[in-house]
Amino acid sequence: MPAMAVPRTALVTGASRGIERAVAERLASDGFSVCLNYRGNSRGAMEALDGIQASGGHGFIRRCDLSSEAQVA
Repeated sequence: MPAMAVPRTALVTGASRGIERAVAERLASDGFSVCLNYRGNSRGAMEALDGIQASGGHGFIRRCDLSSEAQVA
């Protein structure tokens, strides 16, 4: 029986704009499921996710201030 492929997931912080958004888009185009993390720009994160999904990629959004230990937990 052939081994099942393990889905690859990438966490991209600050993925709502700039270089991080481009990284998220590239990872999605390379077959990763991308977790787009943002702290305050929900609109930008949603636009990034919409673009990834429109291109046939998969992703999801999480809001988290990574400087807050409580939020990370």
